[in-house]
Amino acid sequence: MDVNMQKLIFELVGGLGIFLFSIKFMGDGLKNFAGDNIRDWIEKFTNTPVKGALVGILVTGLLQSSSGTTALAISLVRAGLMTTQQSIGIIMGANVGTTVTAFLIGLKLSKYALPIMAVGGLIYMFAKNKKLSYLSQTVFGFGGLFLGLDIMSKGLLPIAEMPQFSQFMVDLSFNPLLAILVGTVLTMVVQSSSATIGILQSLYGGGAISLQAALPILYGDNIGTTITSVLASIGGSTASKRTAASHVIFNVLGSVLFTLLLVPYYHFVSAAASVLGLTPEMQIAFAHAGFNITMTLLLLPFADVLARLVTKIIKPSKEELALPDLGNFVLDNDLIEQSPGFALLQVKNQVISMAQFTRQSIINANNFAKSGSLKDLERLHQTESIVDTMDKKISEYLVEIGTKTISEDDGRQQVFLLNSIRDLERMSDHAVNIAEHFELKFDNKEHLTAAGFEEYTLLINHTIEMVDLTIQSLEEDNIFLGGQVIERENELDKMVFTAREHYIERLTTQQLNGMKTFVFTDIISNIERIGDHAANICNRLAR
Repeated sequence: MDVNMQKLIFELVGGLGIFLFSIKFMGDGLKNFAGDNIRDWIEKFTNTPVKGALVGILVTGLLQSSSGTTALAISLVRAGLMTTQQSIGIIMGANVGTTVTAFLIGLKLSKYALPIMAVGGLIYMFAKNKKLSYLSQTVFGFGGLFLGLDIMSKGLLPIAEMPQFSQFMVDLSFNPLLAILVGTVLTMVVQSSSATIGILQSLYGGGAISLQAALPILYGDNIGTTITSVLASIGGSTASKRTAASHVIFNVLGSVLFTLLLVPYYHFVSAAASVLGLTPEMQIAFAHAGFNITMTLLLLPFADVLARLVTKIIKPSKEELALPDLGNFVLDNDLIEQSPGFALLQVKNQVISMAQFTRQSIINANNFAKSGSLKDLERLHQTESIVDTMDKKISEYLVEIGTKTISEDDGRQQVFLLNSIRDLERMSDHAVNIAEHFELKFDNKEHLTAAGFEEYTLLINHTIEMVDLTIQSLEEDNIFLGGQVIERENELDKMVFTAREHYIERLTTQQLNGMKTFVFTDIISNIERIGDHAANICNRLAR
């Protein structure tokens, strides 16, 4: 390989690596410095599309990554903490927030990159507390961003002088669809629109590309960045897939509209650059901001329409159809003041929904035990996360009811519901434990013997039947059904004892591996504990 070509490739690839690392490092520092506030902002202040957009702008400005904000929003949707409608506002805001990076790049602080990194590194070395450490990480990453960009820019200069590259740029000026494709593919490969826009700013700043060719590439960058949300939603819930779909639709619509208006927008950006005295790099940042702000203002009023559209396009799976709609998970705080008794009735309905999600956690754990599929394991973690969230929110609501003057019967009901959600949450935890023990076996390429798996199947099916009866007894306040659960729990204890005896017998007669025995006994112990918690609920129901 020619020495100059090697130097060019090394500078381009190395500079890009430093840039991407610095963006991530700076974003992680800011995220850790803010603590749990970022997640709380997203969870709490997204009840309207406008608030969601503002949160999206703020969080992306902090994380320096629209992909990071979008992935975080999708994770909250997957966990059941947010609906698709709420996430759409955040995604629109994230597209606006990501323009901050382009403006930072436009400041051309490359000559100060090393001193900035030195300050960040020194503070990091001598920081005495975590907050200062996270802040220094942010400073170091900020400097690294410009260092990586400077190295990239130097690597791009020889490319810009190549006749083939110059001709390709001319072709892009007359073929906006090809330019969009280039921007899309480049961002999909790099996984960062900030990086590809930084490259675009360097090319335009060095005179290697015209503004008319740069704008469609910019639009393509916006399409390419949606790949992160698509990847984040793979194997996730239907709601998370709808969120990713809304991100794709939003960015594609924007690119189509601005491509149709390419010539007038080109003249608008050129005129603004003349009036404001913008550098080439700042012109790209200005064009990027104008694109995203305009599309957000145009489509934000239609967020509900977009949510309905993706709901029609992406249908729920059979498993999700069997679950209650988390969008109906509402606990009205005003009702506590007006009527604590009705507030408790509202809680009871949500506890039943929580029980159904708990049941689904057990089903998902059993599906994973049978299939070993990571998709089943992912579904389990989704439902378990929903159960945890419901446990937290219902607990807080019940505690608030307890601060009011309530009747003796309502007091008993409050205690019953508090204890019940604790049992349900623990049942879901035990389902996760079962799956983790099977995962350990699969990782070690081990499997239960046919006899062992048959006994496991009998135990888990018996327990699922107990959970079904528990849910029915809650729905109907049926003490008789609760009594059946208690009887079945006694049967389960005997079945577990027998299964342990049989397995010990197989251990001694068939020389089974001790690890297999240890894992199997842990699995059936967790099944037994699920039955115990179901019986706890029914025991209290009978009092």
